[in-house]
Amino acid sequence: MLLTRFKLSYQLSSYWIFRSFIYLAIAIILGVLSKAIKKIHIRLIDDSLKSNFSGFYNITKLVSDLEKLNKEKQVYDLVFIHIINIDELRKYLDSNIFSQLINKEFESLQNEFHKSEIYSYSSDQYILVIKDNILDDRGIRNLVNHKIHQFVKSNSFDKYSVKFQIKCGIINSNVDNNPRRLIQKVRITSERGALTETSIYIFDKAYYERRQLYYEVSLSLETAITNDELSIVYQPIIDVNSKSICSCEALLRWDRGNGKKIAPNIFITVAEQTGLIVDVTKWLIRNTIINQQNWKMKEKMITQSINVSAKELIDDSFQNWLNEILKKNEMGYDNFNIEITERVLSTNDKRLKESLFSLQQKGCLIEIDDFGTGYNSLKLISTLPINVVKLDKFFIDNLHETKTKILIEYLIGAIHQLGSVVIAEGVETKQQFDTLVQLGCDKIQGFYFSKPLESDKFCLFCNDFDYSQY
Repeated sequence: MLLTRFKLSYQLSSYWIFRSFIYLAIAIILGVLSKAIKKIHIRLIDDSLKSNFSGFYNITKLVSDLEKLNKEKQVYDLVFIHIINIDELRKYLDSNIFSQLINKEFESLQNEFHKSEIYSYSSDQYILVIKDNILDDRGIRNLVNHKIHQFVKSNSFDKYSVKFQIKCGIINSNVDNNPRRLIQKVRITSERGALTETSIYIFDKAYYERRQLYYEVSLSLETAITNDELSIVYQPIIDVNSKSICSCEALLRWDRGNGKKIAPNIFITVAEQTGLIVDVTKWLIRNTIINQQNWKMKEKMITQSINVSAKELIDDSFQNWLNEILKKNEMGYDNFNIEITERVLSTNDKRLKESLFSLQQKGCLIEIDDFGTGYNSLKLISTLPINVVKLDKFFIDNLHETKTKILIEYLIGAIHQLGSVVIAEGVETKQQFDTLVQLGCDKIQGFYFSKPLESDKFCLFCNDFDYSQY
C-alpha cells in the first residue's frame, strides 16, 4: 500500500515537472518569437520610412526627427536640393544604376558636413539637415555653395559619366518651429531664379510671402470672376491739341474684402500662368460695354483702351466672341483701343501680326504700352500696325535728366514720322507736363490730371473737366 502511494506520488511529481518543462519551453519559444516579430515589425516600420528609390529616410521620418531636435532646442539648417535635370539623365541610365548613383553621391555629400543627415523628399528632391551649425546665413551659403559645386561636377559611376544640375534652398530652424512649415519654406526657397541654372538661395521672407500670395490668388481668381469680385477704374487721357479728354484706360482692380486688395500685376500674372486670362479679359470687356452704354446716355462718348494678351489675340474663338458681343450690344470696334505690351510684340508670331492688322481694319486703334525699353522698339512700330505709342514711365520719371529729355524728343519725332501718336503715361507734375507738351507729345495720362476713377466718378470728371485749370 505504501509502495503504491509512493509510486503514484512519484508519477504525479514527474508529470508536473514534465508539464512545467513544457510550459517553460513554450514560454521561451514565445519570448523568442515575440522578440523576432518585434524586430520584424520595427524593421518594417523602418523600411516604410525609407525611399524605395534612394534608400534614404523619407519626409515622415524627417518631420519626426526635426520635432525631436526642436524639443532638444537644437539649432540646425535645412538644405533643399532639387536635381532639375533628372528626367534627362534617366533617359540614358538604367533605373537601378541611377538609384545607386544617387545614393552614392548623396552619401558622399552628407559626409562633407559634420553632423548631417540626408532625407528623400522625392526621387529628384532631397533635404540635408546640418546640425550644430555656428555659421551665419552668408557663411552657410558659402559653405553649401562650395560643396554643391563639387557635387555637380561630372561624376563617374559604373562606366557612366553624369553631371547634375542643382537648385538649392537654405533655411535656419529659427525661422519656424513647425517642421512641416519649415520644409515647405525651404522647398519654395529652392524654386527661385531661372529653372535651368544651378543656384543656391537663402530663405527670404518677402519672397516667400509673395509666393504664398500668388498661390492664394490662383486658387480664388476663378471664383472672383464668377462672383463679380473684380471692378474697373478709368484713367482719363488728355489730348493736348484739342485740350479735351479723348479716351481713357480701363484698369482692373480686385478687392477680396476686409481691405485685402490684390495688385493688378499679381492677379494678371497669375491669370496668364493659369490660363484664366481669357476669362478675365472677357469679364473686363462685358463690363466696359455696360459702362460705356451708360456714358452714352450722359452724352459722353469716350473710347476705352483695353489690355489684351497675345494668347487672346491669336485665339480665333476669342475673336469670334468679341465680334458677337459687340454686335449684340450694337457697338463698333472703334469704341475700343487694343493695348498690348512691347514684350508681347517681341514674340514675332505671324498670327499675332495678322490679328492686329485685322482688328485695325475693323476700326480698333492699336496701342503699344511700355514703349522704349526693348532692344527692337522702333523696328516693331515700323513693321506693325501701331496707331498709338505709350512711352514707358521710366522716361517720364527721368525727364529732368538732359540725356533722357533728348532721347524723348528723338522718340516723339521718330514715332510721328512713322505715322503714330504719342502718349506719355505716368505724368505726375506740372513740370513734366509742360516739358512733354514742349517736346511735341500728343496726349497725357497720369495723376497730374487724375488718378484712376470708378465709373460714376469718371463721368463726373469728364463733365466738369476744364483744361485751362491745369
